[in-house]
Order: sequence, then C-alpha cells, then structure tokens
Amino acid sequence: MEKEDLKFIIFLNIGFSLFEIVGGFLTGSIAISSYAIHDFFNALSIALSSFLNKISLNEPDKKYTFGYKRFTLLGTIFTSGILFTCAVLILFYVVLKFFNPIRLNVIGMIIFALIGIIINGYAMIQMSKEVNKDEKKVNWSIVCDVMGWVLLLILALVIKITNIFLLDLIVSLFIALFIGGRSIRQIIKGVDVIMNATPTDFDLDEIKLEISRLPFILDILDIHVWSIDEQENYLLLKVKVSKNVTRKNYSHLKKQIEEKIGVYRVHHSNIEIEYEESSSN
Repeated sequence: MEKEDLKFIIFLNIGFSLFEIVGGFLTGSIAISSYAIHDFFNALSIALSSFLNKISLNEPDKKYTFGYKRFTLLGTIFTSGILFTCAVLILFYVVLKFFNPIRLNVIGMIIFALIGIIINGYAMIQMSKEVNKDEKKVNWSIVCDVMGWVLLLILALVIKITNIFLLDLIVSLFIALFIGGRSIRQIIKGVDVIMNATPTDFDLDEIKLEISRLPFILDILDIHVWSIDEQENYLLLKVKVSKNVTRKNYSHLKKQIEEKIGVYRVHHSNIEIEYEESSSN
C-alpha cells in the first residue's frame, strides 16, 4: 500500500471519529460517544506512531548512542495517558446518567452505527493488502473498529425492540472499563521499557541456568537485560571461568554463550569473561 493511502485512511478515521462524537451527543448515546472517543485516539495513536517510527529509523549519534527507537514509546504513553483520562471522565458521566437517564434517538444510533461499519469496512478492505508491520497494526485496529460498530448496531436494534435505554449506559460502562484497562497496560509496558525492565519474553533464570551449565563456567557475576523498543533486546554479561580455559576454549565458550542468548532476540550483547585466578587478587 502507498504511504499516501495509509495517510488517507488514518485521517479518514480521525475525521470520522470526530463526526461520531458529535453523533453520540446528537443521539444521546453515551456508548457511541465513548467508542468514538476510543476510535479517535486510536487513530491519533497510529498517526503519531507512524510519524515517530520515521524518527526511530535515524542512526545513533553522539546524543542518542542507542539510537532513536524509543521515540515510538513516547507516542504510546502519551495517547494512552489521554485515553485513560477519557475513560475516567466517561465513567463519571455514566454514573451521573444512571441517576438522570435521558431518552435516546435510537434511529439516529442505528444510522451512525451503519455509517461506522461502512467507513471502517472500506478502510479494512483497503488495508487488507498490508505489507509491513505498521500497516498490519492499522489493519488489526480497523478490524476491531468494525466489530465494535457492529456490536453498537446490535445494541441500537435491541434498544429499539425492548425500549430499555439503560442498556446504553451498561455498554458505555464496559467500553470505559475496556479503554481504561487497555490504556493502563500500554502505559505500564511503555514505562517498563523506558525503565530498562527485563523483557517479558526473556526468562532470566532459565538463561542463567543454561549458561552456568556450559563447560568452564564457574559463576555468573553479573547480567543485565533490557529492551530498546520491545523488539530488540540488549544484554550485558560477566562470567567467571576456570583458569584452565585456553585461547581456543575462550573463543568456543563465547560462541556457545552467544548461541544460548540468541534465541531471546538479543540484538546486541557484551560478554565479559573473568578468569578464576583474577578473583583472588
């Protein structure tokens, strides 16, 4: 897919989300307004992520010796923080409406839900030809949006048949909890990476055990593992080896250690080997 097409779909979703927010207020449906807010910031997050991804491709320099890959996390944390705030405000508004419910324009809800399915369905078809990671992310997001609007259409039809307007508030409550929960998880993941937490797919105890079983390894003195952008892992390792290790054994041992850590998507490693006799000095 051409970059211009991707930009068009992103801004189409941002514009449509704003339209849906207005639609939610016109119909009185908090569920539509809540989901439209989710759609808006989701599209904004993808747009921001696409922009920051370009920056992340810059080569390391004197200021950022590890490169710019973490710039993508800034957009995730920023938009997730805003989404969490919106979720709290939605919850507060839902609670108020439980005590002061309003009549809904159900026909308007059905119309807006249908428009949502059509717009997002068109975007989903266009994104079905995705070829890279960013476009796959957009495509999955749009598929979820289509499913969401289908559920909102079903909600509107059920309300039309049963005349139970309280269902809109109940669905709004679940949407707010979903947005809030997802936002917190994204914020925690982003902060973990920035704070150099051990990557979730890296079993530190297992790798230490595997390395300690290698010949000539006496002790693991130090090990540090972190991720730059949830994709590339970095490792610093210091081990103590037997004084009987020859130069040939040394090279072979280092290669064995690199093979052990290679399964954990380690992009860069620094392995320091200390001989047994040096610890006695």
